[in-house]
Amino acid sequence: MDLISIFVVALPIYIALPFIYWTKHNHKNKRKDPFYEFEIERPAGYSLSNEVISKAFDAGALLASLVVVGAMCSLLIANQTLNFPTKITLAIILFIVLVFVIRRFIKTQKHIFNLTDGLKAEQVVGQSLTQLLYSGFRVFHDIPATSLKFNIDHVVVCPSGVFAIETKSRRKGITGTHHKVMVKNDRLQFSTWTDTQTIEQAKRQTKWLSQELTSSTGEYVAVSPIVALPGYFVERKDNSSVLVLNHKLLSNSKTYSSTNQLTPEQIDRICHQLKLLQRVDSELQKAKS
Repeated sequence: MDLISIFVVALPIYIALPFIYWTKHNHKNKRKDPFYEFEIERPAGYSLSNEVISKAFDAGALLASLVVVGAMCSLLIANQTLNFPTKITLAIILFIVLVFVIRRFIKTQKHIFNLTDGLKAEQVVGQSLTQLLYSGFRVFHDIPATSLKFNIDHVVVCPSGVFAIETKSRRKGITGTHHKVMVKNDRLQFSTWTDTQTIEQAKRQTKWLSQELTSSTGEYVAVSPIVALPGYFVERKDNSSVLVLNHKLLSNSKTYSSTNQLTPEQIDRICHQLKLLQRVDSELQKAKS
């Protein structure tokens, strides 16, 4: 079997690969979601769910590439017409391509697993925050800082202030004390490792939101950061500058207390600006269409 036959066998998949990426690009950039016409507030995990779908497209394309390379390797081994130097050269090239595709596929698969864990965590926290609506609180999810490429997972607005909640999903061991996390010196100390970034991340994002709301409402708006760790028992060893909580405590209205008291008029103005921030991506989508 010659080289032409090898490529002909894999031709259907070669045709499918560009179509997969074209479909992804067309769905994202060439078509307008009909729901952008309405003021629909984002659900919990909105950005993560979109990213999971995007990465699933990539994983499918890489899997198809693995099939192509695997088929070509098998056909190369079975080919009897190629001379030895040519076979060795092609085998080396195919091996390099195979290793590259496998590494990309594994990396993409791990990314999908992590995104899925994060999505579940945001949905769990979002469900807990829903209970606050009965107390007259306002809850917003997935506030995008488009220019800075990050999202604030949840924002709670109530008479005692504005609270930005950063949700983290951390896998834990099956036995022992892996379900516990200790908060000390603005660090999250798990059973086998220490997280030094999450609390600092929550502070940075809170500062950005405070600046955005202050600028848009014309008066200073203080925002308090909270870190949510679903499924963990949180033990505080000092007075950390950021409140770290299990998701179950987020449904209790007494959790949200500060010296920043808001009037109903201030709450309305803040909520209006949060709605506008939620629709930033929607307006960009309209501009593209």
